[in-house]
Amino acid sequence: MAEVDDEVVMSDDEGTYNLPNKKARTEVYPVGTIKKIRVFDFMTYAGLVAITPGPSLNLILGPNGTGKSSLVCAICVGLGGSTKLLGRADNLADYIRRGKKSCWIEITLSGGCGGNAVSGATGSRGRSTGGDQVIRREIKSQGGRDGHALTYDSSWMLNGEDGRSPDFLPQDKVTEFATMTPCQLLEATEKAIGDAELHGMHLKLIELKRKYKQDKEVWENNERTLQKFRLEHAKQHRDYERFEAREGLKKEIDLLQKKILWLRYIECKKRLNDAKEKLAAASATLRAKTAEIQEDTEPLRKLEKKLIKSREERDKVFRNALALRRAWEQASKKLDDAKVDLDQTVDKKAQLQGMSDRHKAKLAEMRREVSQLEADIENAPADAPQQLYDQKHALRADFEAELTKYNACVDEISDLRRQMLRYEQELSSVDRQLDQLQDPREQRLKKMEDKRRGVSEVYHWIRQNRHRFSGDVFGPVAMEVSCSRREYAGYVETQIGGLLYHFVVSSRADEEVLSEYLRSRGRDAAPFTVAAVSSDVSRPLDHPLGPSQVYSQAYVDHMMDEVIVAPPLVKHFLKDVAKINTVFICRRGGAIQILQEAVAAHLSRRPDALNMYMEGVRFQMTSSRYNNSTSYTQITDAKPAHLLDGELSSEMAETKARLESQKHQLRLDIGNLEQTIAQLNAQAMQAQTGGESLKQQIISIDQAIMKIKSKKLEFGKLLKVKRSGLANELKKPDPIQEQGTLLEEMKQHTAEMLLQGEEAARFVLKLWQTQQELAPIELCIKEGEMQVSRDPAA
Repeated sequence: MAEVDDEVVMSDDEGTYNLPNKKARTEVYPVGTIKKIRVFDFMTYAGLVAITPGPSLNLILGPNGTGKSSLVCAICVGLGGSTKLLGRADNLADYIRRGKKSCWIEITLSGGCGGNAVSGATGSRGRSTGGDQVIRREIKSQGGRDGHALTYDSSWMLNGEDGRSPDFLPQDKVTEFATMTPCQLLEATEKAIGDAELHGMHLKLIELKRKYKQDKEVWENNERTLQKFRLEHAKQHRDYERFEAREGLKKEIDLLQKKILWLRYIECKKRLNDAKEKLAAASATLRAKTAEIQEDTEPLRKLEKKLIKSREERDKVFRNALALRRAWEQASKKLDDAKVDLDQTVDKKAQLQGMSDRHKAKLAEMRREVSQLEADIENAPADAPQQLYDQKHALRADFEAELTKYNACVDEISDLRRQMLRYEQELSSVDRQLDQLQDPREQRLKKMEDKRRGVSEVYHWIRQNRHRFSGDVFGPVAMEVSCSRREYAGYVETQIGGLLYHFVVSSRADEEVLSEYLRSRGRDAAPFTVAAVSSDVSRPLDHPLGPSQVYSQAYVDHMMDEVIVAPPLVKHFLKDVAKINTVFICRRGGAIQILQEAVAAHLSRRPDALNMYMEGVRFQMTSSRYNNSTSYTQITDAKPAHLLDGELSSEMAETKARLESQKHQLRLDIGNLEQTIAQLNAQAMQAQTGGESLKQQIISIDQAIMKIKSKKLEFGKLLKVKRSGLANELKKPDPIQEQGTLLEEMKQHTAEMLLQGEEAARFVLKLWQTQQELAPIELCIKEGEMQVSRDPAA
């Protein structure tokens, strides 16, 4: 890093600013660097002032108003730079200190001969020493009276001799530095302060710091991993200790289980030996008892054998009885089935008798109906009486007359309705035109169309194609702007001027879409301008000169942006282009000089320019920043409001009166037509009602005639149907003829019942005989069982 001076002090001779340092300066000034700057009565510097910078990086510190910016201006002006680069006054005479008539600047550039800040300084007369180049520029003011702008005279000296203006260095480096990032600026500064190794050392330091950061992150990750492993090891060590204790207990349990099995084996073996001894003793006792019983139970065994034989005989007889019972039950079932069949046959015989009676009754009824129909056909008339036909013709003539009257009314109503529809369409068109005239936006759009053709077309195209835009689209500006007070409309139109026909979008893409459409309209179409606003429209407008409330004592009512009502995007556009946030609107009693003093007191400096409107007059003033002289003050009349006043033009007023008269006449014509249509509707309704009544009477007579004509025919058709039904019924056999077959079935069922009854009786007799045989056997078995139960040996 370059060395920075500890302080800046002024010496006693010629107001020189020395740059002292704790160690002597021995660096060599590179070729072309500034070694010394001397100014006289330049801007804030009074008299002669000399500044001696160091050969490396120089920093200038100090409070406001001590001349930091003045030093930069001196370098630019002294080397022939354009004053437009400084953002200050454009006139060189404005850089002369207030109250003075001239100033000069002298800059010493190093020639690269090894001189330092002392040895390489210029002489008192601006001559070069040690190969350095001395550039001197003197500025003198002229004029400046009676409100005229100051003029100046500038002369140059190079190494003490008169010379021409030097060419200022190219500004590409300035642009390059303006686009650099902070890191790039630091790199360029390191390269510029003289030590070639400093930038490499800085890069190496950055690389070492990055590597240190990476190594630190790796160490921290390893430390966290190690801590995690330690915790896991401690946890697993406790688990291992519990596992070892568990394994020891399992081994002890296995050993004890093996001991338990051995003890159980010994105990069981002892019990087995005891049981064997008891079994031997019991077997001996059993054999002795068995021998004794053998001798006592011999008669009992004989009795038991006899009892077993009796039981077998009883079981045989019992099985025979069961077989006979099943045979009897089957015979009884067959007997019941035969009885059911016989009952069904008897019921069927009774049904056949009933069917036969109904068949005979039906035949008699059908013969009677046929005879009645034949008599009706003989007595029925062949045609309706002539009186009905005459009445029908008279009613039809009346109906046709009513129909003609109804159709005439309908046709006339249709013509009147078509005429009324045309009147209503004309009335709707007149209403739409009146609505457009009464709508402030439509009035304004009509006025704009009169001034510049095609603006209405572009306005409506934007409304219909909003989907093609990514953001908000506004315009023309006159359609989006209104004034809070009508008397300010002329001020706003004067300030905005040609911007009233501009279109405003929120992005470059939307600007391209709208511009493409405007180009597609052709060269003959009126041109329009599209502006894209990229500023943050969510923020309120700022006031560089301060809010209007600050200047209430200077008769200020509003800033112009406060009286304009518009979307934020449009207001920001007008702020950027028309500077509406710096324009004052004053009431009676205000003056441009009073306002200038109030602004200067608020800002602690005189404003560069002021715009003020008061009582229909526009005041514009431009002043110098460095002296009290005023370049010029322009006073013009504000334009009368044309688009923002909200009033109708004379042509639009005449059109409105004409449309109102046309609307009144159309309403009268429509009312007359409605009355006529209502009368015709009543006549048509009366004719329709009479026609409907006549039509119903004609239909009734037609139905009566058709009924008379069709009666004989209907009787013939019905007679044919009845005769066919009678023939079909005669073809059917009499159900009573099936009675013989039923009698044969009844005989068969009766014989079957007798046969099954005899068989069932035989089975009953055999079953009774079997029960008689079973009784002595049961008695014998009971006696044997009683003897066995009473025997003490048993």
